[in-house]
Amino acid sequence: MTYRKDLPHFNNHTNNRVESLFSKVKQHLKDHHTMNASLRALLSFQRRKEEAYYAKVEMPGTLRDTTYSEEMNIVLGMTTRWVAAAISSQYDIALDPEFASSYTQVDNGATVTFRREAHEYLLLKETFKCDCEFSQTMQLPCRHAIIWRKTSGSPFVIPFSAIGSSQLALHHKIQLDSEGEEISDANGYVLVIEKIGTYTREQVRQTKWLWNLQDTCRRGVLLCTWLNNEVKSLVNEPVDVSVAFDDLLKTWPYLPIPGFGFDVAEADLFCVRGNTWLNDATMRAFCVFLDTYKNNTTVTIPPVKKQALKKPVKAEPILADQQLQQIHSGLTSRQYLLMPINLSGAHWVCLVIDGISKKIELYDSMGSAMYLKRLKDIADEIVAALPDAYEEITVNGPLQHDGDSCGVLVCLQLWKCASAEAPSDVTKSGITKLRWKILQGILKVKRRL
Repeated sequence: MTYRKDLPHFNNHTNNRVESLFSKVKQHLKDHHTMNASLRALLSFQRRKEEAYYAKVEMPGTLRDTTYSEEMNIVLGMTTRWVAAAISSQYDIALDPEFASSYTQVDNGATVTFRREAHEYLLLKETFKCDCEFSQTMQLPCRHAIIWRKTSGSPFVIPFSAIGSSQLALHHKIQLDSEGEEISDANGYVLVIEKIGTYTREQVRQTKWLWNLQDTCRRGVLLCTWLNNEVKSLVNEPVDVSVAFDDLLKTWPYLPIPGFGFDVAEADLFCVRGNTWLNDATMRAFCVFLDTYKNNTTVTIPPVKKQALKKPVKAEPILADQQLQQIHSGLTSRQYLLMPINLSGAHWVCLVIDGISKKIELYDSMGSAMYLKRLKDIADEIVAALPDAYEEITVNGPLQHDGDSCGVLVCLQLWKCASAEAPSDVTKSGITKLRWKILQGILKVKRRL
C-alpha cells in the first residue's frame, strides 16, 4: 500500500472494497447455516451488490451530484465517480479567477506554454496533453487544458476528448444462449453502449478500422485538393503535379513504400499539404532525398522530452551511446551530419554538424530561448563525445509565422547545407512551393527504388 499511495488508482483500492464487503456479508451468514444456505446467502448478496453497482456507477448518465456544475455532471455521466472526482479537482482550480490569472500563457501555434512563478508547462492544443504531473500520471484533462479552453472561448471548458476510452463508463457483458448458458466463443464478449446498442469485439475492431480508413482517405483527398487548387497555380510544373496527383489518388493509402530503410506508407505523406504539421516519417523520408547529394548523412533520435525544472543530482544523458557512435561514424564518411530533432512531439528544430569546418549549427524556426537551450544541451553532449573540438553556432534562419511550418523550415535549413539548389523564398506562397518541393523530392526517391 505504501508504494501504491501515489498511483492514479482514483481511491479505488481493492483491499478497501473487500474489507468493507466482509463486514457487511457477515450480517447474512450465521453459524448454524448449512453449506447450501450459506451459498444462497452469498450469491444473493453478490447479485444485489452487482445490480446496485451497475445502476449507480457503470450505467452512463444515471449518476448525478448536486454539488457539481452541469458540465461536471456530464463528465460524471460519461465516467465513474472516481474519475469525475479527479477531474473536478482540476476543474475547481481552473475556474478560480485568482488562480487562473496567476498563469502567463504563451501561444506557440501548436502548443501553449503556461508559466507560474518557477513552474513552466507545455500543453498540446490538438490532444490537450500536458507535461504537468497530473496529466502525465492520470491521463486526464488537467487545469491547464481547462484554463486554455476557457480563455479561447470554448462553450465547454472540459476537453471531453482527452478522457481516455478506458476511463469511460462502458462495460462488457457475457452473452448467454437460449438455455441461459455462457457462450464460450470469442465473439461472445460484447460491448454494450447505453441507448445505442450491443456490439461484438470483432464489430468494434472493424468499425474502428473503418473510421481510421475514412479519416486517412479524407486527409489524402485534402492533399490532392491542395495540389490541384494551390500548387498548380504557383509552380510551373503542371506535368509533375498531375503525376503526383494521380499517384496519390490511385495508391492504397496504407501501402508501404519499400527501400527507405524504415516504415513509411503513402498515408504518411498526406501531412505535406498546407497548414499541417510534418510527421516523423515524412521528415525522415525527406532526409533520404537529401542523401542523394552524397555529401551528408542523417542521424535521427526519438522525440526529446522536456527536462524537469528541478535538476536531478545526476542528469540522464539525452543521447544514447549508439546514437553518439552513429554521429562519429557519419562524420568520418560525409562532410555534413544532419539531425532533425522533435522536441516533446510538438516542435521541430535541427542540428547540422560540419565535419570539415568543425562547426555545429543550431536552428530553431521560432528563435525561442527555451528551445535553443534544449538544442544546445544536445549539442554539448555531441561535442563532449567527439574527439575534435567543435564550435557551436546559432543560425539566424527564417522564422515561422504560423503554428505548423517548423518542420518545413527545418527541411529547408537541412537542404541549404546539402545543396545550393535549395529554394530561398520563405513568403507565404514560398512556403507552399517548399512543401511541394519536399513532396516532389520524396516521390523522386520512391520512383528510383
